Amino acid sequence: TAPGLATTLARPLLQGSLAAVVGGVVSYGTLSITGGIAPLTTSVSVFTQGVLAGVLGMAAALVTLALLKNEEFSDIYGAVHRLVSVRTALAPSAEEPVQL
Repeated sequence: TAPGLATTLARPLLQGSLAAVVGGVVSYGTLSITGGIAPLTTSVSVFTQGVLAGVLGMAAALVTLALLKNEEFSDIYGAVHRLVSVRTALAPSAEEPVQL
């Protein structure tokens, strides 16, 4: 085996596991709270509660990774931010004529 592989993988594994547990707890809590509000008698109510619980669970997992300063999460966040950020157009230089 590669030396130091276990220590290299330990931090992301523990942080990812903690984020998964937090996301699961939030999802379960959301389902238990919303279960008393609307009965699960129609497909629409089951779908709505499932989507709500899933979105809140994923948001909690993302916040957990951000609070832990997870390196992989920071890399992905930076890449997505650069992808969707508004870029300003460069003005033409003096040598380039403006094309209309």
